[in-house]
Amino acid sequence: MPVLVRLTAAAACITLLQIGDAAAQQPPPLRFEIGARAGLLVGDGKPANDIGVTGLNLRWRLGEQWSVQFGVQRHIFDAERPASWLGLDQDPDVETIDAKAKATAVSVGLRRDHGAAGSRWGWFWNLDLGAAKTKVPTVNGPLEGGGTFEIRTRAKREWVVGAGAGVRYQFSPGWAGEFGLQAEHHQANWRVTDAVSGRSGKVGAYQAGGLWLGLAAAF
Repeated sequence: MPVLVRLTAAAACITLLQIGDAAAQQPPPLRFEIGARAGLLVGDGKPANDIGVTGLNLRWRLGEQWSVQFGVQRHIFDAERPASWLGLDQDPDVETIDAKAKATAVSVGLRRDHGAAGSRWGWFWNLDLGAAKTKVPTVNGPLEGGGTFEIRTRAKREWVVGAGAGVRYQFSPGWAGEFGLQAEHHQANWRVTDAVSGRSGKVGAYQAGGLWLGLAAAF
């Protein structure tokens, strides 16, 4: 019996050593992911009809499905006919005068991935909360019937709530392509003034939604 006990103990030790060696040879799980994306959001015209978006996302995986993500986005768009926001009609014989606006947004969010085991395809949904700083340049031009306008816009910080969903294709353990839909609510406060007439007003909350394409690398 002592011999059998010793042989069993020796076999158990060898098995544990083999398991430990195999675990040491396996690569560590890929916990972090960085992604680049580009897309287009569509609005109702006030303040924009379409918004071009480019951005970077850093994602930290909490497990197989849940992730926390941090993002930085750049928005570029035409603030459509800012004179009309104050009830001013520009000269119709002149090309429409828009303001070339730019915004930088940062966000934090939660994402959940879904997919069948062994499949390269999966889908996901996400919720995000962020803040954006927007710059809208001053524009001026002729009014219908005579006179001119000079629209100055001061955009305060906006809060942005976003939600989205999409599909993902895993090219390899470290690389994936993604396609998504995104909807955003911007809680904005733009102060708008015509320096010529003295008229003033504001642009408040607005919504936009659209799609994006992205590439993600895990490490």
